[in-house]
This record gives sequence, C-alpha cells and structure tokens, in this order.
Amino acid sequence: MMDVFSSNSQMVSLGKCLNWAKWAELKEPENGYIFTDEYLASNWDDIDVHPEALPKGEAQKGMRKVTSPVLLLKSHNPKMAFVLASEMSPVYFCSPFKRTKADGYTMLFGLMPNVWPEYFFYMSRYNSWCSISHHIDGAEKYELCMGFREVGNCHFDGSEEWVTDAETVFLNGIRPGDLIPSLSVQRQQIDDAKMMEKVIFDKMSEKERKFQQKEWLNEAHIRNCKHRLSNDILPIHMDVDRLGKFIAASTDGVKLSSIIGLATQQTVENLLKGLTDSIHKIEKDIKELTEIKSDGEQPEILEVELLVRKYCNEFTARHNSRFSVYIDIKDEGLKIRISRKSFEELFENIFSNAVRHGFTDDSRGDYKILITISETDEGYCRIDIANNGNPISERGRKEYFVKGSYAGETGHTGLGGARVFEICEGANGKAIEPYSTDDFPVVISVEFPIVSL
Repeated sequence: MMDVFSSNSQMVSLGKCLNWAKWAELKEPENGYIFTDEYLASNWDDIDVHPEALPKGEAQKGMRKVTSPVLLLKSHNPKMAFVLASEMSPVYFCSPFKRTKADGYTMLFGLMPNVWPEYFFYMSRYNSWCSISHHIDGAEKYELCMGFREVGNCHFDGSEEWVTDAETVFLNGIRPGDLIPSLSVQRQQIDDAKMMEKVIFDKMSEKERKFQQKEWLNEAHIRNCKHRLSNDILPIHMDVDRLGKFIAASTDGVKLSSIIGLATQQTVENLLKGLTDSIHKIEKDIKELTEIKSDGEQPEILEVELLVRKYCNEFTARHNSRFSVYIDIKDEGLKIRISRKSFEELFENIFSNAVRHGFTDDSRGDYKILITISETDEGYCRIDIANNGNPISERGRKEYFVKGSYAGETGHTGLGGARVFEICEGANGKAIEPYSTDDFPVVISVEFPIVSL
C-alpha cells in the first residue's frame, strides 16, 4: 500500500515552523518562576514544563519575562523544553545575550501550528542542532546579520540602531535543506521512535533482571566478570546506534521490513533479532559464570613448582612470546594449601598487570619475567615475581593492593592487585608491597604457609 506521507512536497522549511517569541526584558527585579537548565527535557515525559514545577526566586534585571508558551532551544547543543508560561503564571529566562561554553545561547521561539513540540525533542534526540549552529558560525553573511559571533552587537540603519539576538541569527541561518515533514509524518516518526526505544529498553531491562536474579553473587565476583560481559554488550551498543541513525534519517516512518543496511539488505526486524541474540548470549554467559562449580575451587595440598610451570607455559602461549619467562627454584618440593583456581587467578592478575602496565614499548625485545621460589626462615613458601618493564610510582606501590586504585597510564582500575591480596589472605598467606631491585623495576612477592607431609 502506498504511503501518502512519504512525499517531500509536504515538507516545509524549519523556519516556517518557528517565529519570534514574545517576551519583555526586566527593568527591575521581580519574583516568580525561574527556568533553569535542569528542567530541559531528558525523556518523552518531561518535554512539557509547567511553571508550577519550576523553582521560585528573584528574577534579575535583564532577564526575559514570558507570558505565553515558548519552545526553548539551545543554540549549540541538542537540548529543548516546551515551557507552558501564561499571563497567570509567567516564567523568567536568562538574558538573550547570555552564552555558555557548553550549550551556547538560550533561544525562545513561538510554535506554528504545523509542528508538534514533541518533534523538536525527537530532532534533539536523533538529529543535532549542532549542524545548523556550526554552519551559521562558519558562514560569511546572511540577509540581516552575520553568524552567532554577531549576537549582542549594535547595527545602524539610517537613524535607527538594533541589536542582534541569537533567535534572529538562527532563523536567518536556516538552510533550504532544513525541512520538517507533515504533522502526520511527524507523529509517525515520534511513535516509531518511542516503539523502538521501548523494545530496546525492555531488552536491556531483561538483561538487568537476569543480573538481579543472581543475588548470591558477591560484589568481587561481579567485578571480575565485568570485562568478559562488556565484550558481549559492545554489539548491542553498535546496533542501537545504527537503529537511532536510521530512525533519524527516515522521513516516511519505520517498519519491521524497512531495509537498514543496503549492502547486506538487513531489515529492522533482522537488527532487532540480533539485539535479542546478543541478550541471549549475555544470559548464557551469566548462567555459566554463576553456576556453582567445585573443580579446582576447593583448597588442596599442591606442589608450587608444578603449578607455576604449568601456568607459565599456558600464559606465554597466549601471548605469542612477547616476553620471556624464567623460573628459579631455590628450594624444591615446597607444598602449600590453596585451591588451583585461586592460585591461577593470582598469577593471572600479576602477569596481566605486568603485560598491560609494564611491557608497553613494542620496540623492545628484552622484556622478561623472573619467578623465584624459596623457603623463608619462618616456614613460608615465598614466590617473587619480577619484571623488567616500566617502574611503579611511589603512589602505585602504596596503592597496588587497594581496590579502585589506578595503575599506570592505561586507566585500568586496581582490581587485579586487590584480588591478589584477597587470595593471599584467604589462604593464610600475605602479599608484600611491590619493590624493585637493580635488574627489575617491579617485584611482587607473596608468601604461603608450607605444608609438611
């Protein structure tokens, strides 16, 4: 069936949807409802702003008093609100010449009957006003004024003088291609956007519900799983971004059969199925991560040298020999009581920190890790893990085992070091503050009670 709303002939210029709002500049302070940026629309439910919802205060000289509904737009950011001011409930806005670095000017417009206020929120959500603003800022000249840099300047026309405001600059800077569709198409696009957002929200809410169902998970375990799950969430973000851009570019509405990818002939329905599949994968990962498994988790008496050699072989194989690993056994046959999983996790965190923060120069071919196993006079098995990568700052040494601290220039939080400390504590051992030697800028040492059989 032919869509009668798809014709560009029914589209009108953005400038024909807006006119100058009526407002009076305050000559003296007045008390009343004052609009602040925290009341800018953030979702579909708070587009309309009633004066009674605004804080009362003293409006200063130079502010604007508005007594009829106005559309508020920021000149340099996609933000808006439709403020329902009236004679009985006037609203006060900042000076028309006040500009902020982030948002630019606060512009007030009256709305023509050929546009829905909601459509401006739709445009702010899926199209940026910045394309218009940047065009205006970079343009040479307009019919009546220059770009936004002219706001506030005085101009002379014979014996008259006038001051340029942001609304005038904006309206004169609208290009022929800045079009608004018919009311019917506006409504269809708004409804389509709400429907798509609800689908995505429901799916993300389901993911959140799955997390909440696993209440037995402790905080540490969730943090340790975060990296793995973030990789699964990435395709969701990409698909949502694609969907948003497609909605913004569609002037004749969106259907499940709409082609969103010309090269692949992917439809909106296919994309939504992909989102569903991504959610299912996350659910699967959560199930796997939260299943109670006993293999390797129960403490047992283990020979340290065998554990270390096994782990080092596996780790170096994963990293394609980017560095060398050496093992120095000072005392043979030392045994400790610990779970295999915890021991491997301890080494994984120390090794990963070395690779991520220490081995950062790709031109170097001499990176190495030296592991020394020895018995202390107090009857502990001491494991020294040294690397010749980047040194740790003094603050980094002090906070290596602190949760939430940052290590190096990579911006990764210190969860690995904190986990090393927890594992040592859980096995009645201890973790020693990082130190350096002549040959190795970073040495991490742990000690565990030796078990005698």
